[in-house]
Amino acid sequence: MRRRLLTLGGRTPLPVGALLALAALATAAGTVSPPLGRWLILQVPEPGTPVAAVASEPWRLVTWSFFQGPLPSSLLSLLFGGFLLARLGGELARAWGPRRLLWWCLALSAGGGGLSLLVLAPFGWPVGWFGLWPVVNALVVSWGLAFPRRPLGWLGLAQVRGGVAAWAVTVATPLWAVLLGPAALPVGGRLLLYLPNLVALALAWTWGLAPGGPDRQLTAT
Repeated sequence: MRRRLLTLGGRTPLPVGALLALAALATAAGTVSPPLGRWLILQVPEPGTPVAAVASEPWRLVTWSFFQGPLPSSLLSLLFGGFLLARLGGELARAWGPRRLLWWCLALSAGGGGLSLLVLAPFGWPVGWFGLWPVVNALVVSWGLAFPRRPLGWLGLAQVRGGVAAWAVTVATPLWAVLLGPAALPVGGRLLLYLPNLVALALAWTWGLAPGGPDRQLTAT
């Protein structure tokens, strides 16, 4: 029964269902207990914070992408992000294997968050990150590189090929940051707010286009 629930009735590979369940549980728990929610996000440390203090909370490199923010304002993000994770993650899990897909999602979360911390930690900019979209957007790139000619439908409203979707999300993410970021910040500051998104996209392109990468293997067959 539990396995059937996690696989959405057998329609989704087990690791993808587990990621969706973790996102729902983390969001619900962070909503019920705001202090717990603050322990789940990825927070840039204050200037002078010892490296050991930051390294003592490694779970944040993963939990920040599962916690979507307090409900009900995060409900749409959870639903739409979860829909894309189930759709694209399911297809990639069947193509790559469930274990590789699971590790790739965790690598996107830890890599996107960890590299962003390394960039901003010396400046002590008080910013925290949470949300599934950096991982989901990177999965769009991975899926588009793996299946460049396969159509991707967005809730039945549009059909674009995978290769177009990969480029579209890569271009749209920094534009979104610049146009919809806080007006009080300069352009560079708005982009830094979305640094985990940008880093995750860069990781997806790098791995997908690397010689022998899984996406290259698929498109070559």
